[in-house]
Amino acid sequence: MNEQKAPPKRSYLVSSKPIRIRSHRHGTIKLRRLSVGTSGFLYTLVDLNLPAREFAVQLIHRYLISPELDLETIRAWPDRLLLRVELGWVQELSSIKDSLPDDKPTFDMLQRILVEYIAEQTQKLRDAIRVNLGHWIAPSNVLLSSIQSTMQNINQALIQSTMQNINQALADSVQSSMHSLIQQASQAFEESTSKLFQSAIDSFSESIRIVSQGIITTGLDQLNNLRPLLPTLSDLSAFAQLLEESRIVGEEFEASGYRFTAHLWDMAFVDSLIRVSPKVRKAALTNKVLAITRSQEFEQNLQELCVSLPLLRRRWKIVKLALEYHQRREYLASVPLLLAQVEGLFTDAMILYRMAAPKGRKLYARGSDDKLILNAKMKPIEVMTLRAKVDYAPKFKSHAVLKNVIDLFLDQLIAERNNILHGRRTAYGTAKLSNQLLLLIYVLANEITKFFQPTNSA
Repeated sequence: MNEQKAPPKRSYLVSSKPIRIRSHRHGTIKLRRLSVGTSGFLYTLVDLNLPAREFAVQLIHRYLISPELDLETIRAWPDRLLLRVELGWVQELSSIKDSLPDDKPTFDMLQRILVEYIAEQTQKLRDAIRVNLGHWIAPSNVLLSSIQSTMQNINQALIQSTMQNINQALADSVQSSMHSLIQQASQAFEESTSKLFQSAIDSFSESIRIVSQGIITTGLDQLNNLRPLLPTLSDLSAFAQLLEESRIVGEEFEASGYRFTAHLWDMAFVDSLIRVSPKVRKAALTNKVLAITRSQEFEQNLQELCVSLPLLRRRWKIVKLALEYHQRREYLASVPLLLAQVEGLFTDAMILYRMAAPKGRKLYARGSDDKLILNAKMKPIEVMTLRAKVDYAPKFKSHAVLKNVIDLFLDQLIAERNNILHGRRTAYGTAKLSNQLLLLIYVLANEITKFFQPTNSA
């Protein structure tokens, strides 16, 4: 009996389809959707506090796929076109499209909506980090309690005055640090998930250290009798432990082998991941991704990608069979099928980008001059293994998305592929590996589809 497909509780997957807006001036205007990998710019744009119309110009230019237009061209658009394109982009944000006001849209209104959206996302991230780090946003209460206990013999008025000053300083510090944390986190996501947490947490930790030292120094200069406070104020080991837990979140995401998918997820996925207890986070991450890859929505999105081009369509029958095994949790059957299609799609991409040339059943490496690369015997170099394909795919090593695919190949999949398909490894039927391979197919199919999309439809 076939196991029934599990319906997803929440889809965090950003659609691979661009936002399309028709215009008389430029034909179809295509825009990127907001995702974890593209969110940093929006955080920065909101912080610039630009006039509402210029805000729209910068937003559209940053997320524009085609046609290729410079800032001045977009700036010269009539208000009606600029407003319609900005509205079309804003309407695609999942948490906004159902709550847009009925009023006639204006530049000011759309800017305000996006500012409020960023504020909401920032607050969610604050709340998530607060929960995960044991409510570290209110450390001053703990310190003040220790101060009271230590300083029982000091004049009560002096204690109260000092406590208020320290409390305010710490509160200001945490607020400032949080702003820096959110801003750095949003920008760092565009590079890698591990750097997000590393940079942000280091910044916050350093801020706490500096402010704490400043409080101690000021207190000593003004109130030499408060010297007994030093051990309490300088003991930040609890902070260090909590900050280390947050650092681990980023490391675990990367270690789980999902870094190549950062551009696929919406911001709610980040929020849901940070909220998970560290004790079960690895399992929870796999389960969250599993719920998505077993969903009907994922199957529909993947099918649309695969049937959109003859090059991909020939693989859909095999991918669909593997997906059915995956949905039934029969990973021993899904993994070998998916491994073969991942390598096949990577090879297709190499041929499209003219890094390899097929001849009959063989594949030969191309150089940057578009000619076949010759070996010492002046014979074309045949590319037979996945490792060789990676070695002869230099364009992908600087590609925004495919460089992370190559990292996964080198760090994990090449060795696993050989051991599995050569029969040396038999305990390979895991949800995590099946998840990774399905998402790799999704990413590679999406990049191949983009290759055939016109870059300029003006």
